[in-house]
Amino acid sequence: MATLNGDDAKTIKRLEEAACEHGVVMDLLGAIEDWQASGRPDEYDMHFFELAALAAALAREERSRRGLDKDSD
Repeated sequence: MATLNGDDAKTIKRLEEAACEHGVVMDLLGAIEDWQASGRPDEYDMHFFELAALAAALAREERSRRGLDKDSD
C-alpha cells in the first residue's frame, strides 16, 4: 500500500463515518475490500457495483440540483 497523506486520512475517516451511519456504505466498502483481496468481484459484488454505479449517476445529478458540490452551476 502506498503512503497515506493527510487528504487520504480524511477520506478514510469520512468513509468510516459514512459506513457507521449507513449500512449500504458498509456493504459497498466490504464488497470493495473483498474485490481487493480476491482480485475480482464475485457475482453478488459485481451486481452490487452495477447498482452502485447507477445510484452514483442519480446521486450526482441530485447533488448538482441541490448545489451540494463545489463545481455545481
